[in-house]
Amino acid sequence: MKAVILAGGKGTRLDPLTREIPKPLVSVLNEPVVNYTVRLLAQYGVKETAVTLQHLPEAVIDSLNRDFPTSEFFYFIEDEPLGTAGGVKNVEKFLDDTFIVISGDALTDLNIERMLSFHRGNRADVTIACKSVPDPSKFGAVCCDSIGRIYDFREKPALGACDSKLVSGGIYIIEPDILKSIPKNAPYDFARGLFPDMLERGMRLFAYSMQEYWCDIGSVYTYFQANLDMLAATGRSVYAAPDCTVGAGAALDGTVVCSGAHVGAGADLRNCIVLAGAEAATGERLRDCIVGKDFTIGLENWNGAGEREPAPSATEEKIIPFTMAQG
Repeated sequence: MKAVILAGGKGTRLDPLTREIPKPLVSVLNEPVVNYTVRLLAQYGVKETAVTLQHLPEAVIDSLNRDFPTSEFFYFIEDEPLGTAGGVKNVEKFLDDTFIVISGDALTDLNIERMLSFHRGNRADVTIACKSVPDPSKFGAVCCDSIGRIYDFREKPALGACDSKLVSGGIYIIEPDILKSIPKNAPYDFARGLFPDMLERGMRLFAYSMQEYWCDIGSVYTYFQANLDMLAATGRSVYAAPDCTVGAGAALDGTVVCSGAHVGAGADLRNCIVLAGAEAATGERLRDCIVGKDFTIGLENWNGAGEREPAPSATEEKIIPFTMAQG
């Protein structure tokens, strides 16, 4: 089976993390999030992968070629954004059999083999990997019958207004004939265009209810949570990149320290992400925040009222608090 990784988005909801890098390259446990997708596909025997690109394409190409020198990627760069389905249509010449589409910023350990078996067993035209969530109003509900056949989509329904708790994980197994239904060289989406059109024509769309982990890294908050989830999955309370430095007596808990970052002696960090090249200075106390790439934060940035003031060189995108307070 071949795969298509959608890696062209700007990631505006991840701002300011994506001001200098494309969304698929944001760091999760010190590694570009798209790398987890590539390894997942390889785990299930996918050897040929198309990558759709639009925003900062060369950065993604360079990163993938560097990190996976023996993998076979086929890059398709869009001059203008074509949407999720339009981007896959642009790859049509590459696709000659059942294929999987997966977002470059989706973090999951989905069992692709089981999903493919479900797809084939139901003779589906398209199978959508879906996840049950407490509140589908933040996404869009997928309504299906007892065997998983989809009969409706409800975009961001009001809380309690929809019986279904299933939402699309942005991962699809698709039969190649479906590509004929997508307009060429025009913006077109799966969720708002292709899938509703397929339902109107009585085609076979199925929802595969995934039990595995899934996180849509669509905002700074889900990005933050994804890092903590991945850290917890390692069974450790701290991740420290091999080339970071941590000073004597520093206390770290629930914290990720990325490449080239420095945590000063006696610093106390809990539930923090210190991005590449950043520094938490000697004695610094941080809670529930992201320290931006190459930014230094120190005790001199606190004012007398116990509130943080920006250093003279600081800009608002360099430190992202969640519930930051001085310890």
